[in-house]
Amino acid sequence: MCKYSFIGLELETDIQWRRDEMRDIEERLLNNDLQKEGQVFDRRRKSLWVMLYSHYEGFFKFALHVYASALNRTRMDCGNAHKRLVAWSLDTIFHDIENNESKEPFFKHQLPEEQDLHRLYRRSKIVETWRQLEERTLNIPDTAYSTKANLDYIRLQQLLYQAGFDHNAFSEHEGSIARLVIRRHSIAHGDPENRTSGIQGDEYQKIRLITFDMMTHFSQLIVKSLSEQSVN
Repeated sequence: MCKYSFIGLELETDIQWRRDEMRDIEERLLNNDLQKEGQVFDRRRKSLWVMLYSHYEGFFKFALHVYASALNRTRMDCGNAHKRLVAWSLDTIFHDIENNESKEPFFKHQLPEEQDLHRLYRRSKIVETWRQLEERTLNIPDTAYSTKANLDYIRLQQLLYQAGFDHNAFSEHEGSIARLVIRRHSIAHGDPENRTSGIQGDEYQKIRLITFDMMTHFSQLIVKSLSEQSVN
């Protein structure tokens, strides 16, 4: 049995919960017939579409949390980890440097503001981290895998890349992801074209199937990656 099969079970349990919730709502709105015809059912599928997007974004964020937590528990040295995972684990430090946020504690409240001094302080933190990097334990913070405003295809690629996955892992579904995200925003924001129109059954069923297939595929990628990390 795979060492990380319990991770796969945790992810599959989450997917199943999401499936069950969608089915429960579909049963009430569509009488459990995804392709139920009629304008009233087309309009009801708009609510299902918004919920489907929520589960899509929610699962990927949850799965990345599970993945990062599992990596953190390995207590792996950064010297033995994938370079993008190391960069991922240093997200807080890089964010601090790139956004000029931290300041030298002693001079923090001194006037006038000494930007050069605070910049030197931030750079010294990088040097200190660099010297300890080989022995530093991989520790990915929760803030490292934010979906930001929405999980469109570009943001999904970014998250996959920084987590060490192939950023084109879901390239075949780029159009479907765009459709899911754009239509969800249009519905949620009350755009005029969506006030009287609806979503037909075949379109909803197609996007629904692809969405859950992506969840399952990503869970498999995570288990595979963790297994390979443990071997390496």
